[in-house]
Amino acid sequence: MRDAWCCAAVLVIIYAISFVLSRFETLRPVRYAFFGIRAGVCAMLLCAFLSLFGKSKKGAFEYVIMAAAFLAVMMGIDPIIILAVCAAFGIVLAVLRGRRAK
Repeated sequence: MRDAWCCAAVLVIIYAISFVLSRFETLRPVRYAFFGIRAGVCAMLLCAFLSLFGKSKKGAFEYVIMAAAFLAVMMGIDPIIILAVCAAFGIVLAVLRGRRAK
């Protein structure tokens, strides 16, 4: 859980910096700063992904949901909708697995 908070805090800080820098995006040094910020954000997202992936259950259903979510992102579907649908599938799966265990 600590890793998630750390990643979230860093993302918020980078977002705040990019918000300020976007006011001055026509300046060449600011454009170069954005290149560095993009690289940093990508690295942090990869860090968060690896942390979450390592701690999660991995089965056929989970891989199908992951692939479907990835395709949905690539098709431009709103991330909030993707998260809500994935959460709903996760809840349904947990309920079904709970019934099977009884």
